[in-house]
Amino acid sequence: MTRRSAAAAAWIVAAVLGAAADAQVPVFRAGVDAVIVDVDVRNGGRPVTGLVAADFELLDNGVAQTVDVRSLKDVPLDVTLLVDASGSVDGRRLDRLKSGVRDTAQWLRADDRWTVIAIEHVLREIVPTQAPRATAAVDALRASGGTALYDGLGAALMQPTTPGRRQLIVAYTDGDDTSSILDPASLLEIALRSNALMDIVVPVENARDQAGSPQSGPMVQQTASLVNRATSAALKTTHAEGGFPNESTLTELTTRTGGRLVVVDYKDSVSTTFKRVLDEYRTSYLLQYTRTGVDASGWHDLAVRVKRPGHLDVRARRGYWGG
Repeated sequence: MTRRSAAAAAWIVAAVLGAAADAQVPVFRAGVDAVIVDVDVRNGGRPVTGLVAADFELLDNGVAQTVDVRSLKDVPLDVTLLVDASGSVDGRRLDRLKSGVRDTAQWLRADDRWTVIAIEHVLREIVPTQAPRATAAVDALRASGGTALYDGLGAALMQPTTPGRRQLIVAYTDGDDTSSILDPASLLEIALRSNALMDIVVPVENARDQAGSPQSGPMVQQTASLVNRATSAALKTTHAEGGFPNESTLTELTTRTGGRLVVVDYKDSVSTTFKRVLDEYRTSYLLQYTRTGVDASGWHDLAVRVKRPGHLDVRARRGYWGG
């Protein structure tokens, strides 16, 4: 990240969220040497439940680690909803979006917290971090201006975390960016230094046709072809036929945090989509370990696999920065 981009990112957090930017590089850990990794395991798109520590193999910089496993269904969440409220979503799209945000409050648990940030040409904190409850501020949400998408994604990723809680960011956007300070390369660097898992929901026209085959429910999961396209082209703006703006960058962003890119039809219920994202996240696992055999500092490559037969889709963040 360049000095200019780092300063811009710090300004975003301080000015938009009212938090002082921390000059120290954040590290992905809990405690002095304990590391926590969110891991999602699926078979044919369905969550694999009932896994225990002996089912997992985790390599930290190529060295096998001894892990403890916990289900995310027992862990309180800090959920940030990052919603595109630019002029392009006015009308029925905005009504569906507001309904989805309002409904999310009832699906969160009493010990969860939520934050709602609207992305326009500036960022607006519609709901500050608090216990989940309905709020009139969501009803007052209006669509206007351009889209500072990268700034919004970066600000959400840089929010401070609370020990004992997991941080989930759900962004709802068409992928377009018209007015950000942050560039794609800086945003992707922030993702490597964040503790949060980010899912990005992209509404498009004829989503099922683009995916190649219809799937049950409104959600079309990220496909292998999308992941394979997350190469150096992630640093460029893309709008290929059958895709959406900045597809490669957003795909790479979710991959780096261990999240998912979710393509839906723009007419689908936002409420149903948000609920399914939350339900699926709670079926994930937390792997915790104390580093052994590796130096604590620097970048750590992570590799996680499940020692069970079958073609399992195991998703976790790529690595973390040690202190």
